[in-house]
Amino acid sequence: MLRAGLLAIFLGHLGIHWFYLKFNAKGIINIVLTLVCLLFTFLLVFLSWLTFLGLATIWVYNIVIAIKIFAGKQNDADGKALR
Repeated sequence: MLRAGLLAIFLGHLGIHWFYLKFNAKGIINIVLTLVCLLFTFLLVFLSWLTFLGLATIWVYNIVIAIKIFAGKQNDADGKALR
């Protein structure tokens, strides 16, 4: 449980915690959303506040997932409780 929560906090933008919990599709979606936000940041500098908002939203979402993990509310892909 500790590993998954720390991964969500520190590497959440890369979706590493989802791969650790065996939710591969969620991990790929997390990576794609982060890359899209970063791509828009570099290509559309004049809309950088929107992409910052997107990255901030992903970060807040990962903090919420970390809180769920630490609280014991998040199971792995097999439905087993984290230890």
